[in-house]
Amino acid sequence: MIYPVEKIDWIDNERKLAVAKLQKYLPKLFNNLRFTDQGLWSEFARAINCETTFPHAIDAVITPFQKLLVIQAIRPERLYSAIINFVINVLGIPSINPSPLDLSSIYKSESNENEPIMILISPGADPSQKFLLKELEELARKHISKAKFYQISMGQGQRQAALEAIRTCAASGGWVCLKNLHLGINDLAAIEKEFLSSKRDPSFRLWLTSESNEHLSPHLLQTSLKIVYEAPPGIKNNMKRIYAQWRQSELNFNAICLQSLFMLAWLHALLQERRMFIPQAWTKFYEFSNSDLRVAKKFVENVTKDDKTVDWELLCGLLKTVAYGGRIDNDFDMNVLVVYLKRYFNSSIIGMNGSEIAHNISLPFSSNIADYVNIINTNIPEEDNPALFGLPLNISTAYEMAETSKTIRQICSMQIVGTTEVTFDR
Repeated sequence: MIYPVEKIDWIDNERKLAVAKLQKYLPKLFNNLRFTDQGLWSEFARAINCETTFPHAIDAVITPFQKLLVIQAIRPERLYSAIINFVINVLGIPSINPSPLDLSSIYKSESNENEPIMILISPGADPSQKFLLKELEELARKHISKAKFYQISMGQGQRQAALEAIRTCAASGGWVCLKNLHLGINDLAAIEKEFLSSKRDPSFRLWLTSESNEHLSPHLLQTSLKIVYEAPPGIKNNMKRIYAQWRQSELNFNAICLQSLFMLAWLHALLQERRMFIPQAWTKFYEFSNSDLRVAKKFVENVTKDDKTVDWELLCGLLKTVAYGGRIDNDFDMNVLVVYLKRYFNSSIIGMNGSEIAHNISLPFSSNIADYVNIINTNIPEEDNPALFGLPLNISTAYEMAETSKTIRQICSMQIVGTTEVTFDR
């Protein structure tokens, strides 16, 4: 059935050209959609998460991929989320985000002295790399010693230092970490030669970090244990990384202290993940780092670990002035930090059982760290809702549109040119 797209009143005018393309190039799909039935599509048109509210009558006659085409045409601001759901459902996986990188497990079960461990890091992921290297330092102290762990930042003039470190550690069973290998491309041949010619103690490990670079040695990549490190976004993943970093043996505190540490992890995740919504959420990018978190953790432990009345004003002042506020140079942004501190660090939240800090997320009153980890795993959603930050729901539109454009560009760059005709109507 052919009817003018202009007659479909419930679709925004700026989306009617995209809908007309559906009609022109995929007529069978278009006819199955019954766009002239406004009542059928009313919930889809109103819903924030439209990808989950397709009309049942339409859901039964189109494929999951065709749903993406409909969302791209009518509600492109939700296409990125729809693509994620599509991938999860098609692959049958719980999430597209990887589990937190566990260097200890990789060292014990996958590494050996004859295979370099190449960690590929996303460009610009400096805070993540610092966290990673800190974990590697702690792992080295546990399994060898600080004195036998050599770290060298590659760049001009570092070739000889790298070669000597490999030579020394291969013989003694130490570890070498050559950081930012992409900055020492000209040194790779010499490094490979030294590694291959060395007689390696079973305890020796060669750790390499690098951004992806087309000039990295293919042979080195082929013969290395390769790990891609890209910290997945979102409050849930952020808090998982924090608790993976905090050893359970170091969290043997009373319930109020553990509640306070959970709220600190929540606060740190909020501060970092708000950066997705610049300039509405923050006016600029602030480098809230793992160092800030360590300082804040010390303050929280010192103020709350004893069984006495907690001075919340003191704790909020320390977190504001020393731990986080020093990075903020804007009154609006400072007010955001102050509001968070007052909201989450007080006796009406901490010290109570079941205090709700967000929708469906309640704070347990427990001295068992597993109870807090369980809240992260089961109650915090995989996808951040702007309401978790205290932001309006429509603020995610710009972020979703940008991610959608980036994803489509990446898909197009992988397209294989061929002569086979493909139709989405089948």
